[in-house]
Amino acid sequence: MRIPTLFLSLLILGTGTMTAQNLPGQAEPEIDKNSISIHPVRRGNMPIRLTPTGEIVSLTPPEALFLVPSSAAPSPQIGQMTAILLNPSDRLMGSIVDIDRATLLDSWKLTVRAREPFPAGLSVGTKVGSLIEVGELKDVLYFERPANARANSEMPLFVMEPNGDYAKRVSVRFGRQSGALLQIADGLSGGDKVIVTDTTQWNSYGRLRIK
Repeated sequence: MRIPTLFLSLLILGTGTMTAQNLPGQAEPEIDKNSISIHPVRRGNMPIRLTPTGEIVSLTPPEALFLVPSSAAPSPQIGQMTAILLNPSDRLMGSIVDIDRATLLDSWKLTVRAREPFPAGLSVGTKVGSLIEVGELKDVLYFERPANARANSEMPLFVMEPNGDYAKRVSVRFGRQSGALLQIADGLSGGDKVIVTDTTQWNSYGRLRIK
């Protein structure tokens, strides 16, 4: 069927420069495999971790104090394993030795004692992070979460196809977040390999070509 010249002129003026990527039915966008990160979906027991920030309150013994919302579930308990994070790559292992539930109505004050002394140069008042193991979710799907993913939300992700040459878009619903881990409530299966690099610019496409 011949398309009227006037219609073609209006189409070109209305859309500007037309490319293969913004035309329906055209080839999938090509993505350099070296520019993306891929994480596998695992099935098993996902540890539940709290990650509050706090500060050093004692050098001898080596202790740090953290505030945790009283709504945290499961609730932290004395004796639970905890890592005191001095920086992204340096941590000291320890455990919770005291919980003060009366400090604030909506928070608990946790005292964590390290098994080893703090490194030289640190002092009382130094800000530190933590990783507190409070329990685990039994027999669930989970993976290391994409940077823009949030707990109890839904978003599209691209899953690698078996041949490794393409990734297809799927809608994924998340459950609970635990530190860097995220529970998968629906949309993925154990063993799936998911692109966790930000792919929002390609959300209108059903597939990506991996080169």
